[in-house]
Amino acid sequence: MSSEELKPGEYTKITLSETEYDILERKLVVFTKTHDVYRAISEWIIARMNPAFIFFYADMHNNSSRIQYCIKRKSSECQSSQYIQERKAASVDCDVVFFHPSGCLSIPFRPRSTSVGCVFIGASENDKVFLNGQLKLLMPVIRILNKALLYCEADMAREERNRLQDAFSHYVSPDIVNDILHNPDIIHLGGEKKFLTCIFTDLQGFTPLADSMDPILLVRVLNMYLNEMSQVIIALGGTIDKFEGDAIMAFFGAPHELSDHAVRCCLAALRMKRMEKVLNDQLIREGLITVPLFTRIGINSGDMVVGNVGSMQRLDYTVIGSNVNIASRLENANKDFNTSVLISGSTYDLVKDYFVCSCLGHVTLKGVRRPVEVYQLLEQKEGIVLDYDNTSGDDFTSDNTGDDVQDLEEL
Repeated sequence: MSSEELKPGEYTKITLSETEYDILERKLVVFTKTHDVYRAISEWIIARMNPAFIFFYADMHNNSSRIQYCIKRKSSECQSSQYIQERKAASVDCDVVFFHPSGCLSIPFRPRSTSVGCVFIGASENDKVFLNGQLKLLMPVIRILNKALLYCEADMAREERNRLQDAFSHYVSPDIVNDILHNPDIIHLGGEKKFLTCIFTDLQGFTPLADSMDPILLVRVLNMYLNEMSQVIIALGGTIDKFEGDAIMAFFGAPHELSDHAVRCCLAALRMKRMEKVLNDQLIREGLITVPLFTRIGINSGDMVVGNVGSMQRLDYTVIGSNVNIASRLENANKDFNTSVLISGSTYDLVKDYFVCSCLGHVTLKGVRRPVEVYQLLEQKEGIVLDYDNTSGDDFTSDNTGDDVQDLEEL
């Protein structure tokens, strides 16, 4: 038995010598920008091979961005298009190393986990050839390059996910944000027709109030109001479409489908009116306003086109169509009926078992061809429990027994 062999119960120390590849890998895996990775790889190769040039090519975008990174040595020419065409003309597989007739070496690498690119390395001006030893030297470097770029890709994906989560959280509930992040196809490019419920709100007499207030105080009041009202909508699974001054436009049922979107929307309206009272008490007590704020609300359900609308520079996830216009007109019609919340007949048919409403007859609305049946939304019916502790899309539960009814609508 060799004296170097270990016997049971014995131990020995081991020393792992760190190679130049270990040092390079440790340096690269902490980078979050691909440009830094390409630069470090180039510096490593230049120090050991003295090439005429190095450039990283990735056929992922338009022509102007296919060259990811390039270093050209003094007095050397780098005709990148020539070398790229040489490789394409040779019809070699994307996973092979190719020695070009012009004295260039191209080695495949992965700029993204789903795409293949090439590192083009120009031979040294003195040698004009590549030795097998140089190729063996490069292979571990390409492996490290792929690994480092994979880390960068994961970091960019994580950063994009966090950015989207932060952006969407201002408009929809956290549960809907998670659904969108896990299934981006929920939001389609372009539009689609869906049966939804749309809500418009506006503050009565806000313009003269704004003219009479100090701008700083005005912004403070408006931000407090919009924050509280939008939180009510988001908590019930609604999507904030836009703010226009003191007005809010929102809808229920997209991007996350909700079979009970009309009920949620009407409940949101009642909660907003309740929140309005709490907010008025606070604003008057703090001396920010002297006259209470009064919110007018219009709600309508029907087919609408929902999707990304806009230009290449800016897209809005919004709803459009005649049924959206009806909700807007109903909000304005509160002036004529001296009411605060009006809903259409189509919405009433969906929520009549859950809310007390008063029929106001048929009304001709501006821009709407046919008269619209209008109801005043008054309150939630007794004995009905609307359980919205979560907004994951689960339908509400109702209980008509009247026994030990818990009012989950309280703020």
